Amino acid sequence: MKNNTLLGSALSLIVLISTSSHADTLDHLQVKPSRVNWIVNSEDDDSCNPKKQQPAKYYYDLSMFAIDPALEIYCLNKAIKVNPKYIDAYDRRGNAKRKNGDLKGAVMDYSMAIKVDPNYGYSYYNRAVAKAELKDRKGAIADYIKAIEIFRRNGQTDEMGIATKNLAELNPRLNTERTDFDNDANITSVSQFKDVKPTDDYFMALQSLTERYGIVVAYKDGNFHSEIPLSRGQFAMFLDRGLGRILELATSVKYKNVYKQFSANNLRLSSVSKIKDLSPSSPYYQAVKSLTERYGINFVDADGKFRPEKPVTEKELQDWLDGVFNISKSSITNKNINRGQFVMKFDSTLETINLRIGEWSNLNK
Repeated sequence: MKNNTLLGSALSLIVLISTSSHADTLDHLQVKPSRVNWIVNSEDDDSCNPKKQQPAKYYYDLSMFAIDPALEIYCLNKAIKVNPKYIDAYDRRGNAKRKNGDLKGAVMDYSMAIKVDPNYGYSYYNRAVAKAELKDRKGAIADYIKAIEIFRRNGQTDEMGIATKNLAELNPRLNTERTDFDNDANITSVSQFKDVKPTDDYFMALQSLTERYGIVVAYKDGNFHSEIPLSRGQFAMFLDRGLGRILELATSVKYKNVYKQFSANNLRLSSVSKIKDLSPSSPYYQAVKSLTERYGINFVDADGKFRPEKPVTEKELQDWLDGVFNISKSSITNKNINRGQFVMKFDSTLETINLRIGEWSNLNK
């Protein structure tokens, strides 16, 4: 019975590795014909004939049978020469270069794959691994976070779990799934946060939220963790506490137009029990319950799920704040927003509402 393989005949392999126009590449990689060790079928097979299939894929498929990273790179070079936008070839060549000790070259290939497709999560993940080995900790962290974002969006739970684990090992502070909030934290001053400095760009905003409004969403380790992406659950906690504080100020001057009822997907919910993926044991439960049942506000997706750990994008944040507070929109993107960026936006929003209350109060004295 014919053994169908991607390699085809030994003859086609010999032609491939002996073409004079690629001798420099082989010499540069220090690959000699004697080091080529393939398992090939002696019978001809159309799968090995580049004329009978896409040439770029032919060379890509051939690379998967190379037992030597350098030879694998050689095959992938040919695939990319045929198709300069071959994402998988760039990514695989990056892996081969990494195995061959060329970490900087690997990073360049992963970057090329990302340039062709900015939403290719595997290359962000692989680039993070290479950057970590190059001791580029900051770059590795940024790539892991981006990979997690893409995997989450695509429903790739296994890949997301691996990336999250690697990120947590690289720096436990940056685990994007952390829910160890200290709801009983007695923080009355921004100076009580261990990781916040006056030089931080979000310092004044966090100081305002903490000391002026008494709004604190802290972690049990005593840090604020500005770099962690803001999740929907965290947003609910901040919003619930912010609304409560603003309503106290508004009630004192009998101002009633602080907010309006809002539903992100026109799903009017009378009870938090209607939300499919939120249990009473969730750290976000009380905040979401308050927003849903007290204020008539929810950010549930069209399928009835809240997805509390999902990162909030700049666009979502702006849409939601506009929906609740009638804040004018500005130029925004679909990038995730971290906790430090959020407190600056949220403090600005509360200040706008505060000014409205003050103006109303002055007009009605």
